[in-house]
Amino acid sequence: MTACTGSPMPCPVGTWSNSTGLRSAEECQSCPGGFYCASSGLNEPSGLCSDGFYCDEKAETPTPTDGVSGHICPEGHYCPPGTTHPVPCDPGTFVTVTQASRCWPCTAGWYCVDGARLLCPAGFYCPEGTGYGWRPCPAGTYSPDSGLSVLSECRECDGGHYCSLQNSTSVTGECSEGYYCVHGNISPQPHKQSAGAGGPCPAGYFCPQGTTQPQPCPEGTFNNKTKLVKVDECLSCSAGHYCDISGLTSPSGECWEGFYCKQGAVLPNSPISDHRGGPCPTGYFCSRGSSAPQACPEGSISIRERQDSCSLCPQGYYCPANGSSSEGIECPVGHYCPTGTHLQNQHPCPAGTINPHTRMTSLEDCLPCPPGFFCESPGQSVVSGPCAAGHFCLLGATSPTPGNGGTGGKCPQGHYCPVGSSSPEPCPPGRYSNSSRNTKLSDCLPCPPGSACSSRGLSSPSHVCQIGYYCPQGQNSSQPANYICSPGHMCPPGSPAKIPCPLGTFQNLHGQEECSLCPAGYFCAGSDTVTEGTSIPVPCPRGYYCPPGSESGVSFPCPVGTFNGHLGLYSKDQCVPCSPGKYCSSSGLETPTGNCSPGYVCIQGASLPQPVGNPTGGRCTAGFFCPPGASHMEPCPLGTFGSLEGAASVEMCHSCTPGQYCAEAGLSSPSGPCSPGYYCIEGSHTPMPSQYYNNTGHFLHLLQCLITVMSLSIAVVIS
Repeated sequence: MTACTGSPMPCPVGTWSNSTGLRSAEECQSCPGGFYCASSGLNEPSGLCSDGFYCDEKAETPTPTDGVSGHICPEGHYCPPGTTHPVPCDPGTFVTVTQASRCWPCTAGWYCVDGARLLCPAGFYCPEGTGYGWRPCPAGTYSPDSGLSVLSECRECDGGHYCSLQNSTSVTGECSEGYYCVHGNISPQPHKQSAGAGGPCPAGYFCPQGTTQPQPCPEGTFNNKTKLVKVDECLSCSAGHYCDISGLTSPSGECWEGFYCKQGAVLPNSPISDHRGGPCPTGYFCSRGSSAPQACPEGSISIRERQDSCSLCPQGYYCPANGSSSEGIECPVGHYCPTGTHLQNQHPCPAGTINPHTRMTSLEDCLPCPPGFFCESPGQSVVSGPCAAGHFCLLGATSPTPGNGGTGGKCPQGHYCPVGSSSPEPCPPGRYSNSSRNTKLSDCLPCPPGSACSSRGLSSPSHVCQIGYYCPQGQNSSQPANYICSPGHMCPPGSPAKIPCPLGTFQNLHGQEECSLCPAGYFCAGSDTVTEGTSIPVPCPRGYYCPPGSESGVSFPCPVGTFNGHLGLYSKDQCVPCSPGKYCSSSGLETPTGNCSPGYVCIQGASLPQPVGNPTGGRCTAGFFCPPGASHMEPCPLGTFGSLEGAASVEMCHSCTPGQYCAEAGLSSPSGPCSPGYYCIEGSHTPMPSQYYNNTGHFLHLLQCLITVMSLSIAVVIS
């Protein structure tokens, strides 16, 4: 041992000592587990290890983390203050974090062991804080799911099944046949006193394997036994009875009066008939509890459904010996059946009558044969046939060709009777007939032309066609609106057709008996475009004249040498002589043919362009000239003359020859020689020309003449 040589040395950190006289640090005590020694020279530990941490020996801090002297409390453990080693969580607790100072209660639906949390297994439930003690789902329940936390989460055993074991994850099996399992059953053959709802299948029901609720025997069946397993074990309702609801242990009651119930009937009064029964049909009766309809006895009848007894056969029907219904035993057509009739043909309707209806009751129901037909035999439902052609049949006819009696007769004159006539058909207006026993409309003859048949049933025409009208064949009026005489025609009494106005006549009105004479200045040729005769007189054309009654516009032409430029002339005196200077070479001219030829004159009424010398004109005479279209001869002017006939222009007039004079117009030769002491140059018109006459001579000539005279005078003097 080392002797103390100086001052005391403190025990190091992580140790302590409450003893004296320590000679070395090794004699200091290690800080105990669960404590820490945070400084040197301690005579006791500094304190407890902190919660959430554990402290092994020599811990120097309350929260060691070095892993030697201590550490953080690990997951799944807890470390309260002063913990030496981590404490595992108790069963039923857990912790999922480090540094925990306590563990948590295990979550409901889970179990916790060794600090871990695990899901509660299927078939069990785990309340909060469960460790190893899982709680099983009891018998009568099951759970295919894990994580259940309370008993109520265990499923009650399904209907139709049982659950005989605890902690089951599925049902044990199906309920036995003959039993039913509602829910929570622990046995496949439950009894009323056993756990769960269910039991043996009751009477009136059947329970196949796996039944939740008993199945009732259907309507129309019953059963008084228990533990039935299928519907086929249900009994059909007894004949004569009905089973109107399901689940019966006996029939509901007897079938009602007027109905019958076969095996399996549902209703006591089924409104329809089928394999289970129905209303009692006509011809039968059904007493209470009937299993089948009973036929009515002989001489009786049931005419309605749902009868519980039969009645006597009514009128309108016949009832055979074995009874019948209204359907199929109605009194047949052609007959009648009073009350008590038992044979089909006992009462036939007599000849001349028919009965098309069934169920007739008396002779009054037989109908007289209808008009137009005949009924030959008794017991007929339809007519024998139509009345023969040429005859008519009234009510009740027995023959197709009745005589003239109360039921018909022969077709009279003015009428026709086709097949099936109920009365004679009168010939329509526009037709007639003078024979009897006619059979068709075409036997009625069309009214003849010029006549009218204005009413029905005529044996001869009734009227003559009236004035102003014409009547083609088949008219029903003597004044037919469609055949009024049109303009250009005349219609005397009895006209079969309208008559065109003769040539030279006209008619401009409707409905006239005669035509009028064509007026003067007009012609009536009967060729206008509207009708065949003339309705409007046509004005006489230009170049012609039309006296009264003219048939043509060109019958009376204006004669040669005349013309007419106006319409409507009625006399030759109205034709105009051909105009002066013109000629009219043909008859019927409305204007002159042309101008008179050059060298000729056309005075009036000329027929040639070169008249031959008559009062209408002629050749232009010498001393004159006639241009084209001359109405008179133009004289050659003063100082000229024309020696030839037929001159056509003034240029053909010659100037008067020198030494001569031409004193008048229209000369055929000069008038004579120039007077003594004068000289006349060409064209002189006087024998003593004047110097001032400036038309035929010139002043120069006079001067020359004076000079000449003077010269001659001088010569005479000299000589």
